[in-house]
Amino acid sequence: MKEKKYSLILLILSLVFLLISVIPILHPGLIQTHDKNLYPILLYEFDQGIQAGQWLPRWSADFWLGLGSPFFNFIQPLFFYLAEIFHLIGFGLVASIKIIIIIGFVLSFISMYLFAKAIWGREGGFISAVIYTFFPYRLALVYIRGDFAEYFATALIPLILFLFIKLSQTKKLIYFLFCSLCLAFLIICHNIQTFFFTPLLIIYLIIIFWKELKKVYWQVLLAIIFSFSLASFYFCPAFFEKNYLALEALTSGIYDFHNRFLNLTNFILPKWDTLNHFQIGISGILIICFTFYLVIIRKVKLEKFERKNIYFFIVLTFITILLALPVSTIFWENFPLVKYIQFPWRVLSFQALAVAVLGGLLLQSEFTKLFFKKLPTKIIVIIFSIIIVLANVTFLRPDNYLVILNDNLYHPFYGIFGDAGIKKGETIDTIILQYAATVPLIVPRAVSIDKLKQYYQDASTKLRSYLVEEKAGGPLKKIDIVEGEVQWQMSRFSPYFMEFNLVALEDSIIEVNQFWFPGWQAYLDGKKIAINHANDLQIMTFNILAGKHNLQIHFSNTPIRTISEFISLVALIIWLVLLVKLIIKPDEG
Repeated sequence: MKEKKYSLILLILSLVFLLISVIPILHPGLIQTHDKNLYPILLYEFDQGIQAGQWLPRWSADFWLGLGSPFFNFIQPLFFYLAEIFHLIGFGLVASIKIIIIIGFVLSFISMYLFAKAIWGREGGFISAVIYTFFPYRLALVYIRGDFAEYFATALIPLILFLFIKLSQTKKLIYFLFCSLCLAFLIICHNIQTFFFTPLLIIYLIIIFWKELKKVYWQVLLAIIFSFSLASFYFCPAFFEKNYLALEALTSGIYDFHNRFLNLTNFILPKWDTLNHFQIGISGILIICFTFYLVIIRKVKLEKFERKNIYFFIVLTFITILLALPVSTIFWENFPLVKYIQFPWRVLSFQALAVAVLGGLLLQSEFTKLFFKKLPTKIIVIIFSIIIVLANVTFLRPDNYLVILNDNLYHPFYGIFGDAGIKKGETIDTIILQYAATVPLIVPRAVSIDKLKQYYQDASTKLRSYLVEEKAGGPLKKIDIVEGEVQWQMSRFSPYFMEFNLVALEDSIIEVNQFWFPGWQAYLDGKKIAINHANDLQIMTFNILAGKHNLQIHFSNTPIRTISEFISLVALIIWLVLLVKLIIKPDEG
C-alpha cells in the first residue's frame, strides 16, 4: 500500500471514528446523566458573572434558593470559559457545551496519538489514540456521569506528557511554553485530575528521562512552576480559602469515599448501566494479557525507551485497579486531601491512559510476526482499529435526552417558580431543589447543614412568601425585617452588587438573604460597616437606625485573590513576551 494512500485511509478512519464517538451528542437536547441537567445551569450562572463584568467569576447569586454560593471560586472554570466563548458568539447554552465536548473528543484522539507516537511510532500511536477515545470509563464520563470537565481534563493529559517528552529531549523554548500553558489548562480544568497527574508526571520523567533530566531538570521544574503561576488566579484562592467552606459536607454521605469502592467484577463483567460503567473492556483486557505475554513470557526485544514505558504503564494499570478497591482504604484514610476526591474510581482515567499506551505495543514487529506472519502491518492497523471501535461502540447509548430550547429556562429558579414549575398547593421535590436551585454543598463553613436541610423541607411554604415581581430583581425577596419597621426598595441588583433604599421608621434589624463569605462588603450611606453573620445560615444581618438610608453590598477580592490574580497576570505577560521572542527568533531553544 502506497504511503499517501495509507495516510489518507488513516485520516478517513480517524474522522469516521470521531464521528461515531460523538453521534449521541448531536441528538437534539442534552444527554441525561448522573449530573442531571447541571452543566447548562452552571454555564448560565457563569455567564451571569461575565455579563456583570467579572472576567474571573467567583460568586453565583442564584444558587441555594437565592442565598448564593462561591461556586466558581472553588470549581475549576476552564470548561465554562471555553463554552462561554461560543455562547457569547451566539450559540445557546446546550450547543456551547456540546461544542466543547466534541472538541474534547478530537483533542483526546490527537493528544494520545502524539504521545503514543513518540513511543511506538505512527501505527502504535494511531491504535493508542483509538483505544483512548473509546475506553469505556472515558465514554462513561460523557454518556453516564456527565462530568464533562473531567473528560476534557483527561484529553489534555497525554498532550502534556508528549510536550514534556519533547522538552526533555530538545530543550526548545516552544515546548517549554506549551508545557507550562497546557499544564496550566489542566489545573484550571479539573483539580482532582491535577492532584493525581502532577506527581505522576514528575515520577514518569524521572524514570524515563533520568539522564536527560540531569541536563534539563531546571527547565522542566521551571515549566511546572510557571504553569502553577499562570493558574494562580484559580488554584490559590481555591486552596487557601477552602477552610471557609463547610468541608465536612463534601466528604460525608454520598461523598464519603468509604461507600464508593469497586470490586473486581466491576472491571471484568460486561454489564453497562448507570451503576456499572467501570469496565476495562474486552479490548482492554486482551491488551493487558498480550502485554504480559509479550514482555514477561516471550521477553520480546524492545528499545530501552519502549521497555521503560511498558513497565511504567503496566505498574500504573495495576495501581489504578488497587486504588479503586477497598484494599486501598489505608491510602484514602491517611494521605492528605485525598478524601476530598470522594470517588476512588476517579483514578480510572489513568487506567485508560495506561491501557491505551500499552495497546501501542501490539503494533510492534514481534507481536505482528507472532500472530500475523504474512499480513502487512498497515493492514493490521486498520483491522485492529475497527475491532476496537466495534468492541466498545455498544457503550455509546445514552438513556434519555432533555430538550429545552429556551436558555432562560436554565435559570436555577425556573424549575420552582417558572410557568412549568410548581402550581399553587403543590409541594417541591427536594431532588428538583438539589439540581435546579443548588450546587452540591458549596456553602460557607459556619452554615448549619441541618438548618439548611430544614430550609429545603420548608421551601414549599416559606419560599412562596418570598415571591416578588420580576422587575424587583429576582424571584426571592432579598430583605427580611427581623425587628422594627423598615420600608425598602431594591434600586440595583447583580450577582456582585446590591443596592437598597431604606426608610426605617424606628431602629431596626434587617436580614439580607445572601450567604456571607469573605469578599462581601457593605456600605451604609457611603460608609463601610461591619456585616453580622453570626446565625445558623450565615445570612447577612444589619442594624439600621431610624431614618432614610442607602445600603450597598458588593462582592470584592480578598488579599489572596488579588495576589494570585497579580501572579497570573505577571506570568501571562512573561509567557507572551517569550512567545514573541520565539516568533522573532524561531530557531532558538
